[in-house]
Amino acid sequence: MGLPVSKMMPLVTETMFKTLLRDHVPKKLRKFVNPLDPCDKLIKRHPDCFLGYLLKSFSLRKQNRIKALKLYEEGERIYLENKENYPKLDPFFASKQTIFDYCDERVDFNELIPNKIYTVEAPCKLGAGDPFRIQSTIYVLNNDDPSQRNKLLIINPTIYNQEMQDKINELGDVDAIITTCSGHGYSLRETSKIWTDAKLIGTSPQNNHDQPTIKFDHFLTDNDDYFGSELQAIKLNGHQFNEVVFYSPETKSLLGLTDSFIPTKDFLHSDTPFFNKAYGFALGLWRDKYTKPLMMQSYHNLFCTNREDWTTSLQKIQSLDLELVPMGHGGVFREEFKDHLQELLDDNLLDDKKHKWSSIEKIYIPLAFLFKNGLVFPSIAIIIGQITGMEK
Repeated sequence: MGLPVSKMMPLVTETMFKTLLRDHVPKKLRKFVNPLDPCDKLIKRHPDCFLGYLLKSFSLRKQNRIKALKLYEEGERIYLENKENYPKLDPFFASKQTIFDYCDERVDFNELIPNKIYTVEAPCKLGAGDPFRIQSTIYVLNNDDPSQRNKLLIINPTIYNQEMQDKINELGDVDAIITTCSGHGYSLRETSKIWTDAKLIGTSPQNNHDQPTIKFDHFLTDNDDYFGSELQAIKLNGHQFNEVVFYSPETKSLLGLTDSFIPTKDFLHSDTPFFNKAYGFALGLWRDKYTKPLMMQSYHNLFCTNREDWTTSLQKIQSLDLELVPMGHGGVFREEFKDHLQELLDDNLLDDKKHKWSSIEKIYIPLAFLFKNGLVFPSIAIIIGQITGMEK
């Protein structure tokens, strides 16, 4: 499945998937999403490694803090006594604060191109879960009439405090709020409550971005001309995420790239919340000496529906004249982005010429993986998609 080579990786991945899911599934279904089982397996198989104890401590920290603290202390003891056994896991040892009490609440506003492109990065908390940092791009549409206020696009919205709302309003009037991939509907819904007159634009009519009460004004397609020649829409075909990015020829910028690629440099800071470290480790964003500045989560092998179409889309991006690429989960690349993307293409992460999934594998592998992790209903959806040839 594209996971980093390690006997403990499947267990860590299973733990993080279930921890993430447990916070967002109905209580009646939570019996299918028990994050503690893989933690126990990891502790049993690797009793001299701290990671299982920290993962279980993290999983229990909300419902049983006393037990979670004891597990953390045991993991800390094991780490100090056996750290020479797992030297490459040192970056993933976490302080008690980063597991129990620390949340990165920073809100950053940056001007990338004056009077044209800005970013806002802020934590976005979904339900009872831990927050992910989401970076939105504020794009100022061309304005030929100086007497009129600028019109703005909010691409890949995050959560905006009052200070950020004021900064955006100073730039102009929000004309449209755009979510660029199927999984980012929550923040669009919340943002639409602030700028109520803005058009709502998405990419995934199949699931309405999991927001049944939202009425979208438009769903983007490949080569969509909704914004004329100013912004060229490019759909990343061959993937369940329905991700669409924008190319601005005027600024040589690629905007809206969100879940397909993740910058890695912020994952292993000493003060990074353990949730982020474990997420990056479990989903293949950290691969020891093979870690690159730009990485893909290992689950893309699961959600890629057509590897050739996916690779063709990436090659189309690679052919663009790029000088600026703000990323949807933080970080900004300049001209070096194309070098990093080429490294991934050279690795053939999703374009394995020697092994294309057979029709049987396309059904069996996603089904087995999702059932193993308690994702029964998404399994059925993906099977239907594979049988009918439709992308979700």
